[in-house]
Formats: sequence, C-alpha cells, structure tokens
Amino acid sequence: MIKATKSISNSILWIALTPVFFLITFYLIPSVLVVQAQEMSTNIAFLTSYEPVTIVGNTPLTSQPLPANTSTTTISIVKGGADPNNEQFYVPKMVNITVGATVKWENDDPVPHTVTSGTPEGPTKEFDSGFINVGDSFTHIFDKKGLFEYFCMPHPWMTGKVTVD
Repeated sequence: MIKATKSISNSILWIALTPVFFLITFYLIPSVLVVQAQEMSTNIAFLTSYEPVTIVGNTPLTSQPLPANTSTTTISIVKGGADPNNEQFYVPKMVNITVGATVKWENDDPVPHTVTSGTPEGPTKEFDSGFINVGDSFTHIFDKKGLFEYFCMPHPWMTGKVTVD
C-alpha cells in the first residue's frame, strides 16, 4: 500500500510506505515533480509483481543551487565613439550570453558615455550605468533571457545588443 499526501504548510511531498520493496522513480518536468512508485515482489531477483502508482503535482523542490555563471563578456566603448561618423561605437556591437553571465563595458574613449537599456526612443530601465569616465567600466549581470538593446544617452547613435539565452 502506498499513501501519498502533500503538506500544505511547507509544500513537501511525503510518501509513506509499508514494509515491502518499491522501485521509486523521480522525473523533473519544468515546475512539476512526477513520482512513480512500483510495488515489487519480495523476491528481488525476479521483480515480476508490481502495481504502478503515479503522483503528479506542483511541488517546489529543495536542491543544491546551480553553480553561478561566472562568465564575463567585455565590450569596449571605442575611442571616437562620440563622433557619429566613427565606424564603430561598441565593440563588439552584439553579444550572445547565457543567463547569469556578466557583461562589462569599458570606456576606452576620452569622452564620458553611458550604457542605458532600451533605445534612444525609450529607455527600459533594465540597467543604466550613469556616466562612465575614461578608463572606468560598468558591469551588469543578466538574470533573465531576452534581447536587451542599449545606447549612450548623450550620443544616441551609439547602440548595441545583448542576447541572453
């Protein structure tokens, strides 16, 4: 006999088993824990008798946290970026990173710049460096997937993109 209950107070799934052998399999589907228990014969060598039971529910799981993403991508704010006729402004102009990665913008231009999320037509407030002086930098950790456009407030022709997968 298998008895399964869900504790409302702490959302922990408890399974009480009688003194027989069970094969218990856990499957993790996004946001869902599936537990399959098969009652087995007392003769382990043959494993011929079973009664499958499946319990499905939205149960928060407690586990070890994933290792932090420690990768950093550096983008240069190039010398001459304040000039709209310059060939480059941010190098690289577009980057692809994973969730949890850090992007670091370094100002290699003698003119202060910003790194402001959004477009010149509308900042999004995801991130904003304020003024970055020559030789200084700004970092931002991207904690969700998406396409993040950015630009320089005083030099709106300076644009770039970060894609987070």
